[in-house]
Amino acid sequence: MLALLDANTYGGIIKVNDSHSGTAPFLPTHGETGLSGGLFGETYYPLLRATHLQAVAIGTDVDIADALVTVDTGSRPWSGPAAVVTRRHLRYPEIAGVAAGGIPDRVAPQDLRAGILEVVDPPTAARYPPVAVFRDPGPGGTVPDLDFSARASAQRTAAALAAVPTHAGPVERTAALRRASAVADGLVAALSARGAAVVGEDLSAESTSQSFFRVREVDLSDDQAAWHGASVVQRGLRDLCDAPLSGADLAVEVAGMAQAVLDLTGAGSPDGPLGEPFPTAWAAEETSLEERWTARWIVGHQVHVLFNVCAAVAVTDAAHHLRHGATEAALRRLGHATAFVRGFPAAMTHASTIPVEYYAAAVRPSMQPPEVARPLSGRQHRGYKTFRTAMKDLLAVVPQPYGQLAGRDPELAAARDALLEADLIDSERHVTLAYSMVRLRRSIAQLPDGPDNAVGELRLMRHRRAAQYAPLLRFGDHYIAEAVAALRH
Repeated sequence: MLALLDANTYGGIIKVNDSHSGTAPFLPTHGETGLSGGLFGETYYPLLRATHLQAVAIGTDVDIADALVTVDTGSRPWSGPAAVVTRRHLRYPEIAGVAAGGIPDRVAPQDLRAGILEVVDPPTAARYPPVAVFRDPGPGGTVPDLDFSARASAQRTAAALAAVPTHAGPVERTAALRRASAVADGLVAALSARGAAVVGEDLSAESTSQSFFRVREVDLSDDQAAWHGASVVQRGLRDLCDAPLSGADLAVEVAGMAQAVLDLTGAGSPDGPLGEPFPTAWAAEETSLEERWTARWIVGHQVHVLFNVCAAVAVTDAAHHLRHGATEAALRRLGHATAFVRGFPAAMTHASTIPVEYYAAAVRPSMQPPEVARPLSGRQHRGYKTFRTAMKDLLAVVPQPYGQLAGRDPELAAARDALLEADLIDSERHVTLAYSMVRLRRSIAQLPDGPDNAVGELRLMRHRRAAQYAPLLRFGDHYIAEAVAALRH
């Protein structure tokens, strides 16, 4: 069985002393080509979606007739297979085991060969975060219509985030993040009470990237968009309690989170710390380091998508207000957009606070064939493309060089300058982050014999953006702009 699990990477289940047609807890009903539960892992069981699962189910004292009819894991002891062994192909050296209806836990291969399987309790956190759902920006100028209690809860969350001492010692910082996470839990609970949320696991992915990072983008109501956004903030905060993120990056990430919950609920900024004491209850998550690293890679990217979408909405609003002569409203939304864009590299760095060795051995291979149908690429990130479209629209409204715009409207020139600088810095930090994770290797989306590596391609993207923004910035990179212009001629 171990040999089969090692050799088979395309899905499948072996049953020993058990019904061929019956079901087993925590396993899909059948294997498929590459992903469990359907061709693209989007059909059957949310717990196992997109897992590249192979499995062995071993039955003891199985009543075949009963196994064919029903599966009951709650009201009575499981009467089907007493032991299930699974292996996920993320290139770890360990094997996961389940016994008598437990959730997968680590089991050493030698214990597996000896027939030792242990009943385990479900961990408090799933191996993979839930699917986060976002919506595209509207025409601009609209504010979410949520009630007073939802807006007040969002303000409490924003105040808790503002109270995080991002540059304090680890004990004080973690305690504040836990308090903020508990307040965010209350916001999610308040929003969930307002109506049924869209279940992300029920929506089909539009790309390999959406499937891997567990995000979707569809039409949502104000309540639904707020719930999903607040849930992303909640998960991000929980992970930040353990993530070794720098104080500077933590500061801009929690600032982006605070602005996100205010934007998504239509709440104004809190005047100051709220009088009510923050809750301090905290449930530790009993998961392995590897599970937390895998989840962090996904959670950090979900926060990044949240910032992408919120920034796109803010930039779209700013362009709308400028077209209608509402300069004060445009300045306010440009400030919000800048907060989100400053959070872009922080969220990416948050996702990357995992060992480079683990990324190379486990995460990177899972983002390319044969683990997925197509290699993951930034070009597949719909939320980021939406932001880039919004930026193009904004610069069509205010295309003037910095000096000319500053002469006409200094405040608008400064607000646009701050946004464009943050966007350029994001591009620059993407270069250095890629180098820290893959050094001089090619990206997984590049041809093995191509002319550039990941860092080189990202650096070229930075140069093109710097050349585009040079005349629009107060301190533009005119040297690069002139070099790019010479190359084009």
